[in-house]
Amino acid sequence: PAAAGWESGHELVADSGVFVQALLQLRSTEPLTSRLSVMEELTELVRDYKVEDLHAMWAMVADLLGKENSDGVKERAVSFMGALVSGDNFSRLGALRGEFFDIAAREGGALHSVLRLRILAHATRSAQACAPFELKTAELL
Repeated sequence: PAAAGWESGHELVADSGVFVQALLQLRSTEPLTSRLSVMEELTELVRDYKVEDLHAMWAMVADLLGKENSDGVKERAVSFMGALVSGDNFSRLGALRGEFFDIAAREGGALHSVLRLRILAHATRSAQACAPFELKTAELL
């Protein structure tokens, strides 16, 4: 989508207006079906474009992994997590990687094992970037 961003050197940078509008529509006060629809649309955008504020983007959907939500909703949130960590965004995750590990540990009972493994895969780039979480990963497995 050419209107969604602009090219800076060799990386695509998202137009901040697109993401600001999306963040407003992802608020927990919005209806779940609307949030899921917006998150679905954003999944492709965040895979293709550099996201300036990964933390803000994740914070708007993290609650979808809560115990009160169905496995289908949780699966969509984990897929969105995967989109956030893809491409150039992975190197800029910082503390968000630790938060993903904490989610896998803390929500262990609320998440079935496949989702926990997907979260670990996202946080470690499919085990290619485990440091400094080697012990935490082993404990969770």
